[in-house]
Amino acid sequence: MNDNIKELTEPEYLEDMSMKTTRRKPKYDKARYENFEIPTDDMDVDIQNYSSKLISTRKDTKCVYCGAEIKCGDYALAEKGFLDGKPFYVHNCLDCVEETMDMQDGVIDADDALERWGRRAKKSGVYINTPDEIEEFEDENV
Repeated sequence: MNDNIKELTEPEYLEDMSMKTTRRKPKYDKARYENFEIPTDDMDVDIQNYSSKLISTRKDTKCVYCGAEIKCGDYALAEKGFLDGKPFYVHNCLDCVEETMDMQDGVIDADDALERWGRRAKKSGVYINTPDEIEEFEDENV
């Protein structure tokens, strides 16, 4: 290697290119995200050849669950497979994935996770019903 050429590590490269990023690091070890599937309300779907992995996105995208923007270079869970015979490839933000993991581990309550998810979804413009809104609707229409 030429002594005049300095090999840059990723943080130095980003700093040199004035591309500072605020991406959040994953909470858990990368292996925990491998083939992690977020449960769906619709249990009648047929998912085949499913796989998921933690990735660094190559372009801006949105979380399929809450609609939050995932910026280029941010970490996300990429899921792919066949849903009822049709191919799919989606991204999930770390907040949705890690809250699901925490909920499954008993670290946070399911209602708390749903409430946080609801706030993120509303912030990103996705309309959803929070548990409180569903309860209010049921009380008004009984």
